[in-house]
Amino acid sequence: MKKSFKFLGILSFVLAGILIILLLLKPFKGTKLSLDYETDSIYENILAGTLPYCNSKSLEENIFEGEIDPEKEKYFVIDLKKTLTEETLIFQINEHKIDNFYSDYGKSIKNFIADVKKLKVKGYNCSIYFVGRADSTGQKNFKRTLTEPLKLKIHKSINNDKFKFSSEFTEITIPDTFYNNHLPELRSWFLKQQVENNLDFEIKTEILEGKVENQSNAMFRNSTIILYIEKP
Repeated sequence: MKKSFKFLGILSFVLAGILIILLLLKPFKGTKLSLDYETDSIYENILAGTLPYCNSKSLEENIFEGEIDPEKEKYFVIDLKKTLTEETLIFQINEHKIDNFYSDYGKSIKNFIADVKKLKVKGYNCSIYFVGRADSTGQKNFKRTLTEPLKLKIHKSINNDKFKFSSEFTEITIPDTFYNNHLPELRSWFLKQQVENNLDFEIKTEILEGKVENQSNAMFRNSTIILYIEKP
């Protein structure tokens, strides 16, 4: 008899525990889990430079001619990071491609594109620009070949300003034998292809004239994204 009471006591305790667990797991009636905070905070995170897959900073002015409304419109410099480190996108000396791009930057570029898509769905107007750089290494004697000349439409720099460009397109041709001074545009062209290969929505993607810096430093062997965002 005592054993029966003891068993019933244990059973009651177990059943009560299960009931408590079920009540805790059951969502409250009328509540709905919302993920809107993820989308709504993207702009603020870009502005604050706190996105995990890139370094970002805002520019104070329009990169083209004319004025913009600083309350609604901004341009952001976006430097993608490697997936497993804080290192930003860098090309090897005299290279215009990154052979292991998707293993190093694939996750970062997909997260960037996903965030831009969320902004557009929310009514933000966005455009993506690319501007490359090269350092002076190989400026005198470097040359390499393409399979054929490459025609590109770019926005030319105004007065050699780093962040001021003509709103009109200029068509340039990179010859099949190219030199160090062609690397900025080739690097932008490469990064533009990687972004476009992952897009599943419409967005403007354009190349800005790059620059060869007059010094040898790995930090100048890059291509940067400039993201335009206009609030709805």
